[in-house]
Amino acid sequence: MNKKLSERAKVLLWIVAEHTERDWETGELHRFFVPQSDAYFVRRNGRMDSSYVSGSRDANALKGLERAGLIERPKTSLPNKYVYALTEDGLLAVEQLRESGEFED
Repeated sequence: MNKKLSERAKVLLWIVAEHTERDWETGELHRFFVPQSDAYFVRRNGRMDSSYVSGSRDANALKGLERAGLIERPKTSLPNKYVYALTEDGLLAVEQLRESGEFED
């Protein structure tokens, strides 16, 4: 991964990846991430962590991931304009995080 990500950005990237379902050959998006007030569970460094997505820190991290080209905000028919999906570059970054052993499925 060429881009240096904060620890929080890595967690958010992983959460977006877990909620993105896309046909990578056609680019068709089937499922995307919509931040909610629920906890998201992430297996990291051998333990399960819960994480909430809220606040300006997370908003800034998501904007940074979008600027870096790792996630995108697809157009949807939802009234919530804050929906996110993984990009191809984001998929590569997630694969590198998985290979490093930092995150687990």
